[in-house]
Amino acid sequence: MRYPSPVSPIGDGVLSMMGDETAFFLYGLIWTRPPLTPAQTLTVLDLIHNSFKKPAFIRSHADRKPVKSLALLQTLQATAVDQTVKERIAAETTFLTTLPETVTPVEILNLPSTPGVLPINDALPKP
Repeated sequence: MRYPSPVSPIGDGVLSMMGDETAFFLYGLIWTRPPLTPAQTLTVLDLIHNSFKKPAFIRSHADRKPVKSLALLQTLQATAVDQTVKERIAAETTFLTTLPETVTPVEILNLPSTPGVLPINDALPKP
């Protein structure tokens, strides 16, 4: 949040796998700080947008639906004063509400969709 844009080619790739999980972490940052400036709010909107830019790459099934992200946008809309920020929040709300209902996930190294569960690989040697 201190830098002009935390979105980089590496960070953008990580965000594209997070989906709605991004809003959870942003809530944690927002509530521990003073009110966001318009520039910081636009950065938050960039992060949310990039989290859903490639929905097929979102690992967790639960994070493919933007429930927390839409709630965060409502919170930002309620506190927004700048007209540019208000328009951008409206655009992001439209973007999130028009996401496809079903997306065929891209299998990334056969990772499970449930965090914390490791795939069983019979090819690994037994101790």
